[in-house]
This record gives sequence, C-alpha cells and structure tokens, in this order.
Amino acid sequence: KSPLCRSFALPALRTVEPHAMGAALHFPAEVFGSTGHYEAYAYTVLKDHGRWQVRSYPPAVAAEACGKDGGDDGSFIQLAKYIGVFSTPENTSKSAVAMTVPVVSEPVAMTVPVVTSKVDGSGGAAAGSSMRFVLPSKYKSASEAPTPTNPNVRVLDVPGKTMAALRFSGRCDGYDAAAGPHQELLQLMREAGLEAAGPMELHRFNPPYTLASMRTNEVLVPITPESLVRAGYSGAAVAE
Repeated sequence: KSPLCRSFALPALRTVEPHAMGAALHFPAEVFGSTGHYEAYAYTVLKDHGRWQVRSYPPAVAAEACGKDGGDDGSFIQLAKYIGVFSTPENTSKSAVAMTVPVVSEPVAMTVPVVTSKVDGSGGAAAGSSMRFVLPSKYKSASEAPTPTNPNVRVLDVPGKTMAALRFSGRCDGYDAAAGPHQELLQLMREAGLEAAGPMELHRFNPPYTLASMRTNEVLVPITPESLVRAGYSGAAVAE
C-alpha cells in the first residue's frame, strides 16, 4: 500500500497536532515542500503507469465546508478553525484534530455543497463548491469525530473509490490552474480504456508559504466500474 505523500511508495506517515502546523520546528521544512510530519490520505496503487496511477482509496471520514463568497480561503479557514489550528477548536467537545494532507477540492452536485467546483476568474472556488479535510484514520465513522459548532461545516463518511491520479508541481490556486493536468489525465485514461465516472478532485498538499516550485498537487478522476472490469481490474472500490 502507498500512503499519499510527497513521493510515491514512502512508508506510513505519522501525525502532528494541528497547533504544530507551521510551527518553528516544521516551518523551514514546509517552505521547501515537506509534508512528512502530517498523516496522509492512504491509498493502494492498483497500477503504476509511470506518469499516472490507478489507485484504490478506502472509506474515510472528512470535514467539509462550503465555498461561497470566501472561496477556497473562506472554506480553509472554517475547516482550520474546526480542527483547532488557530485557537480553541470549533467543535462541541473542543477537541483538537490532527491536520492531514492533502486538502481536497471538488465540484458540488447541483442539489447541494479539500472538495472545488466551477471556479471564478481568480481561480478560487465559486458559489456552491466545497473543500474537505480528510480526518485522521483513527476516526472510522463520522459519528466518532467531533461535531462542528459552525453550521457551514459538516462531518461526513467518504466511501471507498477507485481513482486515476496524476501528480504535478507548482502553484495551483484552483480548478482553472489544474485544467491542463486534468485534460492530460483524461487523455491518458482514454488511451488505457478507462472512463471517467464523475468530476475531478483537486488535491493540494502544501501551505501557501511553500515555494511554488516545491508544491505538490494532484488531479484525480473516479473511474467507471464497467471500464475497470474491461481493463482487467478486479475487487476495486468504486466511487458512489
């Protein structure tokens, strides 16, 4: 199994408490792109194509915030307050929750809410988009996680899913900035006989003070079960 981290196939990552985010101990390393002191969203590589991968993600628990007028920044701040990055955690038990990577952004269905949707001209999240923090793996269901006191934040169970993933570096402020890698991944999927089952997720790993050239980002696309079967994958989780 390969946890999602600064490079592929590294050992499992340990956690730090959220107040350590950007602390003096880790700040110099984070400037140069290190995220190894955070727990990461784990996955299993089903096939490594070199430039991209097919991965299976197990079920997880996440905290989600809607991005409205504040866009990505507003959503990030609400989630950071929920886990206690800045001060007393904004949850009913006032329990600090360890920061993890990456922050997940994705489009939101027309019926609802990192993780970022159609974006505005500045590259931030548009109204009706969301951002998610995947919570530490010790939480096995949403009911085990602290309850948010902010009505704009909710905790939810994320089903297991099989995704195509492509990693790229550099500054990425939102969906517009990820359009190129997204189209590249879709083309690679077509060449491999795999079909998209839904919209892209954007995973971003680094704080804003990380040097742009050292930042790690990924675009991920869920894969239809039919095309997985045709391509010879068996027992893969499928996004619901």
